[in-house]
Parts: sequence; structure tokens; C-alpha cells
Amino acid sequence: MAYIDLIKQLDNDLTRLKVDYKKLQTDGQKNMYDFMRNRKPLAQFFKNGELVLLNRGDLVRGFEHILDRHYCQACPGIVTTRELLNIDMVLQKGRKLTTYEMNDRDHGAEGYEYITQTNIRLRLIIARDKQGIKRVVTFYSDRS
Repeated sequence: MAYIDLIKQLDNDLTRLKVDYKKLQTDGQKNMYDFMRNRKPLAQFFKNGELVLLNRGDLVRGFEHILDRHYCQACPGIVTTRELLNIDMVLQKGRKLTTYEMNDRDHGAEGYEYITQTNIRLRLIIARDKQGIKRVVTFYSDRS
């Protein structure tokens, strides 16, 4: 599905869930909400005082990759609209993955895992780009 269609679907899902910006509890959720509604070109987070960016990206990394590969019913690693809103929570409260737990293709990347109250494992992978800026590569769950 084209990126613009995925954004429209996401926008419809936010409306259907009646997500109210004023009731979002954290700056990370508000930042993601604005990004998901296409009001901002990227979402910014901080981990230990260091900037982490999530931008559109492409089909390999970034938000387009996340929507294309993990924001659909038949996709492996399905993530929900609410989980997308909480990407920053995974970064802040998630356990840092060890090198052993990271895939070989993630060499040099950092991973964070957060287990929800319903025992869903959410994983966020970030890596430095050529300019040395940390960017979100992917975000997925252990759902199949």
C-alpha cells in the first residue's frame, strides 16, 4: 500500500479510537500524535539527553517501513495505533537489548524491548545515520 494510503488509514484509526490530543499524557505521545496526523515532518525523542528522530524514511527503515511492514492485520510483528503512540515509552522504559539479542543485520544498532501488561513484546530498533544522528529503524511486536 502507498505511504499516503497508510497515513490516511492511520488517521482514520486515530479518529475511530477517539484519541484526544488534550488527554495524551506525555510529550512523546503528543509528538507522535502530531507526526501520525502528518502535522509534523518528524517525531523527536530524547534518550539519556541524546536526540532520537523518527521520520518518514522508506520501505527499509523509518515510519514508512513500520507502517508498511507492521501496521496491518496479516503482517508479522503487528503494532497497533496505540502502540505507535507509545513508541517513546518503549524507548524510555524498555530494557536495552544485548548484542546477542540483536539480529546480525542490526550491527551497530540499539534495541529496546518493553513488555506490555498483556505480555506483548514491543521492540524498537534505532541506529545512527551517516551524520551520526540516531534514527528509528523499525518498531514491531512479537505478534505473528
